[in-house]
Amino acid sequence: MVDEEQPKLWTRSFIMVTFANFFLFCGFGMLPSLLPLHFRDLGAPEALIGFVAGVYTVACVIMRPLVGVAIDRWGRKGVLGIGLLIMCAASIMFALLPVLGLVLVIRFIQGLGWGMANTASPTLASDIIPQKRFGEGMSWFTQGNAIASVLAPGISLTVYYSFGAEVSVLVSACFFALAFVCSRFVKTPDEPKAEVAAASSGNVPATAGEDAAKAHPTPKAPEAPKARVNLKTFFEQRSVLPACIMFFVTACYGAMTSFVPVMSEFRGIEGVQWFFVIEALSVVASRPFMGKLVDRKGYRPTAIVGMTGMCLSMATLSLAGSFWVLALAAIFNGVGYATCYATFQTMAVAGIEKKRRGSATATFYVGYDSGMGLGAICAGLLAGAAGYAVMYRVFALLPLLALVILFLNADKVAAREQARR
Repeated sequence: MVDEEQPKLWTRSFIMVTFANFFLFCGFGMLPSLLPLHFRDLGAPEALIGFVAGVYTVACVIMRPLVGVAIDRWGRKGVLGIGLLIMCAASIMFALLPVLGLVLVIRFIQGLGWGMANTASPTLASDIIPQKRFGEGMSWFTQGNAIASVLAPGISLTVYYSFGAEVSVLVSACFFALAFVCSRFVKTPDEPKAEVAAASSGNVPATAGEDAAKAHPTPKAPEAPKARVNLKTFFEQRSVLPACIMFFVTACYGAMTSFVPVMSEFRGIEGVQWFFVIEALSVVASRPFMGKLVDRKGYRPTAIVGMTGMCLSMATLSLAGSFWVLALAAIFNGVGYATCYATFQTMAVAGIEKKRRGSATATFYVGYDSGMGLGAICAGLLAGAAGYAVMYRVFALLPLLALVILFLNADKVAAREQARR
């Protein structure tokens, strides 16, 4: 049997928005490893260094719902461009204003810019990607995230140790500028044609029919009442379930990224830097395949694969005593995270009408950001009270709890699958 013809995925706009997203994550990926060192160089105590990440997360969570509404009402490209310019300007200010208090303020402002850019970018991509190939397309689009997570920290630390923090943050600003340039070449499917724009501005000659219409104007229909602004304006209800499930996934991911280096040092495991390389390469290798699997099999089969990978990753980390066990955990985590991300981002956004996709994307990322932040905090408290082994074993239960929630809401999952058809 011959498969029906697939809609085209690799258009110029899709390629340019993918490159814009890659450069965005390159600039962003340089900062988490760099700014704590920069903050320390400015004389910050250890207890205060954590606030660099804290104020940033707070800004992101505050900004996401507001940005979702702005994207839906005023367009994706404009919000993306403003967010990228804020990120770029903030990186430049890190170099120009090396003062402890100002670094925290600038990082908060940069968090607002990240909330704008990182919400608008996937929303713009979701407009371009054909719905029948959404899982595959979004997997390729987010490859830049994984590749940047390998390249950016190395670039950041190499430049820092060679030239200092000021040059490093300026390099990150250059990446944000490149992302801005790429985003300007993206054209969404619903952008007005030149002749339509001309007609709306009155530059197209009127036809005889239009003259007659002017002579006998049709009474205007009464204007629809303006929609009330309430909680539903800022959050897309149909995206709440995938956002909640992604909360558990990123809670595990936050615990992994925050404490694998410290745990490895405590247990005497060498080569921990390769853990993140192996994890990122596993994401890169599995994302396209898992995206196609989402398109063909639906959400529940791929959710089982993803959650199993996350569960095995946490359980393996609890037992890690050598580099090779650590590497196995990295592979489990990379495949599990890539599968969950492809599954639940598709569930959150695919099939949502364009006027609500910004809010849908924002809702998804509120769950994503909250899981990362709270996961790291709770992991630290639990590790301090009971040790790393117990902490990771407790976190291994979270993916199982997420699967229970998913299957208890089978009707909502079926509705989201039906909406894509």
